[in-house]
Amino acid sequence: MNRLLTALGSGDPDAVAALIVPPAPHQDGLELTSFISDFLASRPATDLQVHERADLELLVADTKGLHFDLDAPLSAKAGVDLQNGPGAYTGPGVSMGPVLWRASGGRVTAAGHRFIKGRGKALVQCPSGLFVRALFSPTSFA
Repeated sequence: MNRLLTALGSGDPDAVAALIVPPAPHQDGLELTSFISDFLASRPATDLQVHERADLELLVADTKGLHFDLDAPLSAKAGVDLQNGPGAYTGPGVSMGPVLWRASGGRVTAAGHRFIKGRGKALVQCPSGLFVRALFSPTSFA
């Protein structure tokens, strides 16, 4: 999880792409339930689901320059059918959640905050070790 969070802040879409299953339409994948820039400006939440390379580039551009840390230890569960619904991966994997995180950086400080707190969940595909699902939702400021 730390590698994915570091990659998100790096501004390098290829670094993130190396850690996730290839994005595809109608599949769960990488998701940000509010653009960081919208959250910092107190604008209504805009959901971004990564289904193609352009979505990935947009998400990484929005998280570029942020330093992410886990805010609590992760809980994990191994198995199959760990998520459900349309586009859900149901093969073998390891689910993690809740993923409690915080992000800091120049944009956060410029908006008058020390950091953004958020939560999410993730699913790693076995045996590839790639993230098949990762959801991040900013929730508050500190």
